[in-house]
Amino acid sequence: MLLVLVLVLVLVLVLLLELELLLQLLERLRMLVLVLVLVLVLVLAVVGHGVSW
Repeated sequence: MLLVLVLVLVLVLVLLLELELLLQLLERLRMLVLVLVLVLVLVLAVVGHGVSW
């Protein structure tokens, strides 16, 4: 039982340490998602324009 508590504490500490890294990753991911959305919108606009021709 004590071993489980220690493991949980270690996991929490690791998660807290990685949270900062995760936040940085999320910011980069947000930029990537924004770029992907812009590209998708452009592609859809071009395809829609081609279809409407």
